[in-house]
Amino acid sequence: MFPYSFWSVYQRVLDNIPRTNNAGEGWNNRFTQISGTRHPGFLVFVNQLKNEQQKTEDDIEISTAGVQKR
Repeated sequence: MFPYSFWSVYQRVLDNIPRTNNAGEGWNNRFTQISGTRHPGFLVFVNQLKNEQQKTEDDIEISTAGVQKR
């Protein structure tokens, strides 16, 4: 039904791209733990996204400054 090239991860390995979605699943699990529920209300969800964005920006700034995190 689907060509072999559709299922092959060979090129992804050559391009150093992850073969799985484990990173996304890990982020989703962490976000669920932070929000305290699997199905937060809309405003809770938006506020958590804002907090996550701020954390990401802080991490980028720290990394750019050359500070190593534990």
